[in-house]
Amino acid sequence: MCEKKLFLLSYYAILSISLITHFNTPTKSMNRLPISRYCFFLLVFSFHFYALQAQLPPGFVQVQLADGLDPTAMSIAPDGRIFISEKSGRIRVWKKGVLLPEPFLSLKVDNYNERGLGGMVFDPDFERNHYVYIFYTVYGLNFNRISRFVANGDYVLPESETIILDLDRLGGTIHNGGSMAFGPDGKLYIATGDGANSTNAQNFNNLLGKILRINVDGTIPEDNPFYTQAVGRNRAIWALGLRNPYTFDLQPKTGRIMANEVGSEYWEEVNEIVKGGNYGWPGIEGKRIGENPPSGYRDPTFTYSHKEGCAVIGSAFYNPPVPGFPQKYVGKYFFADYCMGFIKVMNPDNGVIEEVFLKGANRPVNIRVGPDGNLYYLARGGIGGGSEIDNTSSNNGALWRIEYRGDGIPVVSIQPKPVQVPIGDDATFSVQASGAPQLKYQWYKNDQIITGATDVKLVYPAVKLSDNGALFYCKITNTAGQVSSQTAVLNVTTNTRPNLTIISPDPTWKYRGGDTIFFNATALDLEDGALAADAFSWRIDFHHEDHNHPALDEIFGIKKGYYVIPRLGETSENVLYRMTCTVKDKQGLTRTLVQDVLPKKLTFTVRSEPSGININVDGQRLKTPATVTSVEGIRRVVTAPTGQIDSPKLYGFLNWGTGQKEPIYSFLAGEQKELVAKYDTKLMSIGNGTGLKGRFFQAIDAKTLQDGSVYKEQIALSRIDTIIDFDWGFEGSPDKFYLKNDLFAARWLGQVLAPYTDEYTFYVTSDDGVRLWVNDKLIINNWVNQAAAEVSAKITLEGGKKYNIRLEYFENAGQAVMKMYWSTPLLSKVPVPKRQLYPDITPDDLSSRQDFAIRVFPSPASDVMTLFVRSLLNEMVQMRLFDTNGRLVYQQTISIAPGINQYQIPVSELPIGMYIIHFSGGINDYPAIKVMKN
Repeated sequence: MCEKKLFLLSYYAILSISLITHFNTPTKSMNRLPISRYCFFLLVFSFHFYALQAQLPPGFVQVQLADGLDPTAMSIAPDGRIFISEKSGRIRVWKKGVLLPEPFLSLKVDNYNERGLGGMVFDPDFERNHYVYIFYTVYGLNFNRISRFVANGDYVLPESETIILDLDRLGGTIHNGGSMAFGPDGKLYIATGDGANSTNAQNFNNLLGKILRINVDGTIPEDNPFYTQAVGRNRAIWALGLRNPYTFDLQPKTGRIMANEVGSEYWEEVNEIVKGGNYGWPGIEGKRIGENPPSGYRDPTFTYSHKEGCAVIGSAFYNPPVPGFPQKYVGKYFFADYCMGFIKVMNPDNGVIEEVFLKGANRPVNIRVGPDGNLYYLARGGIGGGSEIDNTSSNNGALWRIEYRGDGIPVVSIQPKPVQVPIGDDATFSVQASGAPQLKYQWYKNDQIITGATDVKLVYPAVKLSDNGALFYCKITNTAGQVSSQTAVLNVTTNTRPNLTIISPDPTWKYRGGDTIFFNATALDLEDGALAADAFSWRIDFHHEDHNHPALDEIFGIKKGYYVIPRLGETSENVLYRMTCTVKDKQGLTRTLVQDVLPKKLTFTVRSEPSGININVDGQRLKTPATVTSVEGIRRVVTAPTGQIDSPKLYGFLNWGTGQKEPIYSFLAGEQKELVAKYDTKLMSIGNGTGLKGRFFQAIDAKTLQDGSVYKEQIALSRIDTIIDFDWGFEGSPDKFYLKNDLFAARWLGQVLAPYTDEYTFYVTSDDGVRLWVNDKLIINNWVNQAAAEVSAKITLEGGKKYNIRLEYFENAGQAVMKMYWSTPLLSKVPVPKRQLYPDITPDDLSSRQDFAIRVFPSPASDVMTLFVRSLLNEMVQMRLFDTNGRLVYQQTISIAPGINQYQIPVSELPIGMYIIHFSGGINDYPAIKVMKN
């Protein structure tokens, strides 16, 4: 037995070189993985798929409810029925312990690569209107669609489809998204991938790489964050900057959204999705480390690297009507990793992983919490899924239920299945169980113990005809109890497997993008002779990095055919096409052969003048000069930033060496050996500011907000805000201790330092009113009650010069939002940065008073003191500064106007000590003021 185990472990290790697949699941892209990562996944998966044994916390057990699936997602009806979406276009129903044989829905979909049937969701009023919403790729039309169907019991009503929303045409066949959920607001939220074109994620002219929010009839809610900024159906955008948010969940009652973002080169992300949020792709992957963030940017709540997994997937808040798990799990967020097979528990409030809940899941793709308080998950299954080798179209996916029992008694999770093999082959049986450790296994044949058969898997070697009809089962025991599996019969046949030969493609032939692969095979069976075309099936998989995508779904009944290799799509050099041919004889025995087709490769170089510019090559950020290895004939897209800061220099894009002035350069690999991006250089004034001084006021009523008299009230809160980028929501305020969530106003004062001379666009987003002054000019005046809306204005500023800036805002009722961004033709739109903002130094008690007041700041001072005078009069006053011996050391005639006046008193040349300021000639009652020089 030990020799057999070692052989199997080695066998699975060899197979694992092609293992990490993503069917209609998110995909990685770009860089070559280090060999250590390949070895890591090889060892982990080899053991994982040999052992087939899940690990759960004490008291939990899991049971397989259904198998033979091609799963992508599921939705649980209020009555407990589980509707399982299959990639090929079917929706299956699990009901009262049985997977119904007839599908709820069979839909013709585009099932190419990651396309297909992505998911479904029930209408909030499903028990009355019987509506279900489906996300699928429309056959032959190259886009994804959300449609509504009407259920009639366990089947859909024929001809009941109503199209709700068609998404944009796809540039590639991966990154589709497809998860949907209804919020407490009755709106439908939809996750979409970038369609393999990373530039879509930041583009308001399409719906790809986004979270969308629509009404149930497909119309767009007017309170969507970009309703006034976008046009048409693009007003559905709720959040953006996403690569492939394949799964997300929406917490009942709170409406909180957590979405899993499948990463590219380095990081998997769990993001809390907020109204108007921007999650950085393609410019930022993982948490921001110095990158220039887009408007509304939010860091992930949690990230993990590709040393720990490959694809974050499955998404569920544990908030059932009646919890079945211990109280510590209530309100927590469950997510999985497709490759590593874990499910983890995260605290959504702080992003802390509290527990590895499950280990050993066989490619989990979806998680849901049932009304019964149990956790359900879908596993795609197998080393690669659809067979023990690959996962193009799975037929061994499974539905699992995890429940809390607490007693630890073993439970059989997967029963052994019948096996048919020819004489001389090995027969393999397996069982899965859960319960308190340590579980012990003992296999039996015809009620007799099989010596040494104490593993979860039994390999019964070299079967004989006399073994036909033998019954095998397993007993599982621990200290809490014992359970026996069901029996499985061994059928031994005298039939032999057919012999198969792949004639083409030639193993030495290498492909380019746009080439055609021609395939052909022949087979001879000892019993049946030469096998006809109906005995053959072909499948083509596109292998990339540590996973693969289906290129051509399984085709039956042909000996030969062809496949045209696309020029668009995956741009990694670590790719190949795997041809899999299977032949089946009349008795049902099969033979499978696999042949790989490798690519032709070349290199191209991207340079810049000057060098050192960070340029984006198909979503990957590279510092010039950079040499890129590519498959020949594949379309590549190189994007030069319009502007890039390397303090204190700003580089502005001029043109490519070819003369093209557009920063996005598209070409087929092989057409360009070298690309040169040319830049102009500007010196910048990089500030050391700390932000703006914010003063907040509580209003008595709406009238005092709109007429501005709120600013005559006492200051409720004063602080320095480093940037103005706030969304306090419907219940929040700048500080709940000092301010209510409604009827408050703010005034930010200070100066802004222009980094260089150019035309600046200032953007303010507010709910409700806003006014902005720059250089003492009112450039934005939107002093109205409104839903969150953005207004912008342009003004030319001189580099190195500070300008007075004043921002006023009031919040009447509802959501509270206030943001201030800027951009130039060279720099993208970002919050006005802290380093360029300098706070107003006016004392708070002076700014809110209406009568006469006088203050000096700072005291003590080393260089300059600022004299503040608030007055209701116009007058001329003589100001004199005396030392303690009565000697005059400084004097100045000051002109005072109504309002707050500022005057500078130079003290750098004065000795350290105390001084006294006297005033004369004024109408106001000016006191003598003691100040200190240090």
